Amino acid sequence: MLMPEFYPCISGLHTDDVPRDRSDGQPNYINPLYEADHIMMLVGDCSITQFVLGKFELPEVPIGEKIYKTWHPLVVEKVKSGELTTWNCPLNTLVLFNFNTWHQGMPATKAGWRWFIRASRRTNRKFYN
Repeated sequence: MLMPEFYPCISGLHTDDVPRDRSDGQPNYINPLYEADHIMMLVGDCSITQFVLGKFELPEVPIGEKIYKTWHPLVVEKVKSGELTTWNCPLNTLVLFNFNTWHQGMPATKAGWRWFIRASRRTNRKFYN
């Protein structure tokens, strides 16, 4: 159960299932081994998923530096300046997105449950029994 201001996930803007095959374990956006597609649904109204909409470029991050630590504030600034917009995932609705779609889980606005499911295709992730 989430309480007000609790995050249902690690906070911050990110993308999902970008291969982490760089020598430093960071996501490989330059030449990914695969490009995953996802479909998700959000049930519960205490915490939403927020997507970032628009086209933009980000600088290359040198090996050894944290990609999302570098890029998160740049994406936030583009949203604040109006270059990009945000869109809140509607409840009980299937939403299609891909490995290149920026989004973040938002803090809970009230006490409650949040159920999130994501199915992916075109991924090389290994699944274990």
